[in-house]
Amino acid sequence: LDKLDTAVAREAALSSQLENHCDTLSTGWWSYEWCHRKFVRQFHVDVSQGTMDPVWSLGAYNYSVITNGTNGPLAGQEGGKGAS
Repeated sequence: LDKLDTAVAREAALSSQLENHCDTLSTGWWSYEWCHRKFVRQFHVDVSQGTMDPVWSLGAYNYSVITNGTNGPLAGQEGGKGAS
């Protein structure tokens, strides 16, 4: 394998370790939850009622592969070789 193939394989191996992993950070009034390849959200925990309110989506993961029709994924795209 050349250096690029090795780097792509290493990134895939490291990324797979994060599958189904979520983490939460609480800082003051707000808490943040990040779930690998799923979503990021911001929320406030109302301890007296045991609820999360409000909950704001800060983004959702949308996997897609763009191909050129002949050689598979384009460079710089998810699943492709190269970086943009």
